[in-house]
Amino acid sequence: MRASSENLLFSFNVNPGFDAIVKRYVEPGSCYQPPAVQPAPVRPDTTSSPEALRRASERRIDATFATTVALQTEATLSNARRGFFLVYINSFNEWHEGHQFEPMKNRGDLTGDERAVGYRNPDDGRYRIKRIARRISAVG
Repeated sequence: MRASSENLLFSFNVNPGFDAIVKRYVEPGSCYQPPAVQPAPVRPDTTSSPEALRRASERRIDATFATTVALQTEATLSNARRGFFLVYINSFNEWHEGHQFEPMKNRGDLTGDERAVGYRNPDDGRYRIKRIARRISAVG
């Protein structure tokens, strides 16, 4: 790792992925393309399923958390050698778009207007904050 070869400290972020609201109406001839959900659900045909997106987000949280902790605790790298440990937890987009660590509404609590915009909240709107809390407490 380049940072360690220069004896620099580093921190990679933990994140839940990205899921933006797509435009419902696009002008004919527009070059607009909806952004891709990252990470994509396992099967492309499930991209509109809130529970498939939840599972993909949980996998992203687990993978990014495990990677940054492993790299920072690797004895041969600069962070561990210098006794530095920092896990940066972030979200990609704004809270109202439904892909952040802060709790969101449960799917059953969405209003008709929110459903019409395209919110894809899962049944448990607190799943991400619960997931990251479990990951953090496991490091202890």
